[in-house]
Amino acid sequence: MNRAHSLLAAVAMLALCACNSSNDKEARAKQAQQISTLQKQVTSLQTDVTSLRTELAKFRDLLRRSPYVLAKGVEIKLPHGNTNPTPAIELVVTISRDGKVFVADKALPDADLEKTFAAAFARDKDTQVVIRADNHVSHGRVVAVMEQAKRVGLQRIAIATQSK
Repeated sequence: MNRAHSLLAAVAMLALCACNSSNDKEARAKQAQQISTLQKQVTSLQTDVTSLRTELAKFRDLLRRSPYVLAKGVEIKLPHGNTNPTPAIELVVTISRDGKVFVADKALPDADLEKTFAAAFARDKDTQVVIRADNHVSHGRVVAVMEQAKRVGLQRIAIATQSK
């Protein structure tokens, strides 16, 4: 916008000079040409600013709707506990309040969960499974998921909690 203001000021100065100049037709023609050129530049700049604002609005809307940027995941309430930072987490399994299992915020039936565990074990035998279970999920449901991980050979299993 500063450039647009500068160009507008230049147009105004040229207009003042045109009024105060001598009756020289060549000088007036040159000033009229300069004013016309500056007015075109100001119009072009205003169009560019408008286009930029439109594109920024589109980008903001895209970010607002993007599941990758603003994904909140499955909403659960973790139980409280003393937590220590865990080493590199390889596989996070979320169990929602109604007992549904999610991996990467994607619902999975138990049969597919076991396949996911097997694929993780095939990639790295030291894969750590972190189970994020809602506070109201039954103990038995959490244990069943842990057992599926153990059945395929995964031994590093942690249960996520919130800090007190």
